[in-house]
Amino acid sequence: MHTLRSFVTAVTLLLVVAACARAVAGGDVAPGAALQVQQSGAVLLDVRTPEEFAGGHAAGAQLVPWLYGGGRPNPEFVEAVGKLAPPDQPLVVICQSGSRSAQAAARLRGAGYQAVYNVAGGSVAWRQAQLPWVAAGR
Repeated sequence: MHTLRSFVTAVTLLLVVAACARAVAGGDVAPGAALQVQQSGAVLLDVRTPEEFAGGHAAGAQLVPWLYGGGRPNPEFVEAVGKLAPPDQPLVVICQSGSRSAQAAARLRGAGYQAVYNVAGGSVAWRQAQLPWVAAGR
């Protein structure tokens, strides 16, 4: 009986740990890892301005600006992301350097998105890693 109780306790503990790990999935990832997450079905969100996006962006990225000119927050940010992905779909978030995307990723986690990955180093690091890129004007 004691063995059975220990087994049940161990299984319960493993399930709790697994659930917690899933709840906090995400964080900063290197560009190559971000590309792998995108290729496995995550939505790649570019949170730069429309002007920055038009100057070139990661292939497959969807534009949803985090801030507008003058640093004003986009009041419809979470709603716009919701039109692209439900809260249980993984998201990869990218900006120029990784700062705005980290803020946007935190906001999305706060809104209930379960797996949000921030591209460390942003589009600068993405290009340095020579990952798929759509040049300006395309």
